[in-house]
Amino acid sequence: MTNREGKLFLHVMPKEKFTFGFLEFTFATFPGVDVRFIVYGDDDAQGYEPYSDNRVVPVSSAKAVFKDEAALGFLRDADVVILNWVNMSMLLSMWHYLPKTHLLFWGGDYSPYVEAGWNGLSHCLKRKLLQVCIGRSRGIIALLPGDLRIIETISNPDSSRHVCELGYLASRYDADICCTDKRAPFPVNILLGNSATPTNRHKSALDALSRFANEDIKIYAPLSYGDDAYRDEVIIYGRELFGDKFVPVTEFMERSEYISFLTKISIGVFNYDRQQGLGNIHLLMRMGAKVFLSQDSGMLSEHIDNGAAVECLEDVPKLTFDEFCAPLAAEAVARNNGLYSGESNFARAKAHWGAFYGTEPIEGDFS
Repeated sequence: MTNREGKLFLHVMPKEKFTFGFLEFTFATFPGVDVRFIVYGDDDAQGYEPYSDNRVVPVSSAKAVFKDEAALGFLRDADVVILNWVNMSMLLSMWHYLPKTHLLFWGGDYSPYVEAGWNGLSHCLKRKLLQVCIGRSRGIIALLPGDLRIIETISNPDSSRHVCELGYLASRYDADICCTDKRAPFPVNILLGNSATPTNRHKSALDALSRFANEDIKIYAPLSYGDDAYRDEVIIYGRELFGDKFVPVTEFMERSEYISFLTKISIGVFNYDRQQGLGNIHLLMRMGAKVFLSQDSGMLSEHIDNGAAVECLEDVPKLTFDEFCAPLAAEAVARNNGLYSGESNFARAKAHWGAFYGTEPIEGDFS
């Protein structure tokens, strides 16, 4: 694809498990667009893979972004900057660049500032800073339309708005992933949440599931990253309600191991209070698992609007155990797999970012 305006686009993003795949997607899918990256943080960040390319400047921390000469050169030269994850600690240092910067929110970066019950001075100051910076910025980007609506409750900018999901090549989406019929009927394996963060709301989800405590189930809770104190609370609570039927997963798994683990899951329960864990959700849906989403996360309505077969977590107290664990119909499984296949995800991300970069198609298949 060719950039119509010849602009230089710069992403500033953390070293994360998503970083390598997004860089790979960007460079392969938009070879005619001048896109560069500053990636910051610890090289040992969980799941991070370094990407070696002269269009990528790696630095050791968020502060180093504004001290490294190569990074500063990228910031000065860029026509458009994308702050890819809105890191509050960087906003003041980004002040000079904000008029040419789009703020790309992932979910966890804005959610603390829309939640009720936060009224401390530090929180109020940070919320005000975020409001001012959104107003000063060139625009906002979110992963889902619902996120844009929530962000507008913090600050409703006159600048542009975009929905752009983080993209990967179809081959990376599809690696080792397929619909599976190899799940054992019992125990019914349930995946609960994706991390040791309070936004998973594990305790209320466990309360909802407690009516099935005497059934033949196993509840697996991935808790390998997040808040250690919160993780310990969840483990204690889960074991109080379910004994050894509650299985905390506290060790990080490599991708291939995690994919193999997910093939054994029949039901996913995600009680998020915001957009979160889309990777886990879509992997399970592609594998034919049944997925329950909370209403107030915004993701339930988004997936239903997209035509996906998903269940409402708030309906669990009304269900018998047989209804709860009844498998999806074959048509629903096929529909979910089609919606979130590697090709479908790639096509959506390609369209989103193509519109953002202002590109037009050229010959060649970069999927």
